[in-house]
Amino acid sequence: MLLFHLLVPRGVFDAPSRSGLARALTKAIRSLLQVGDTSRKARLAWGVVQEIPTGSLYVGGCPSKRPRYCLHLMTPAGGIAEETRSQLVRIATELILEREDTPYSDGEAERVWILFHDMGEASWGGSGRLFSMRAAIAA
Repeated sequence: MLLFHLLVPRGVFDAPSRSGLARALTKAIRSLLQVGDTSRKARLAWGVVQEIPTGSLYVGGCPSKRPRYCLHLMTPAGGIAEETRSQLVRIATELILEREDTPYSDGEAERVWILFHDMGEASWGGSGRLFSMRAAIAA
């Protein structure tokens, strides 16, 4: 089970670009987390690309002048090693900047934040029941 929620400024990406970015992020995340390609596992990999109103993201208390992005990644607690997290941060940042047609640099990368949310036991439900995180990691 994995879920990502990417916040993007309204109007930065058109619908095909948002869809392409969602597919690329899903593929990268599933690959790094070594999630199999079975149809069942694919159904458990969800992603949301949400546009936020222009001027609603603040930096230092002022509206951001440049697009900024925040990717929330929810996965079972204990399921991702630090090295894998580091790879995910770099790859996701590259994918977002690439979709924006911006070459990667440390300065540009500062506009992309990745937040990991470790979902502990009894903290994720679906299909009308509570999921076991230990079982999700083992599956």
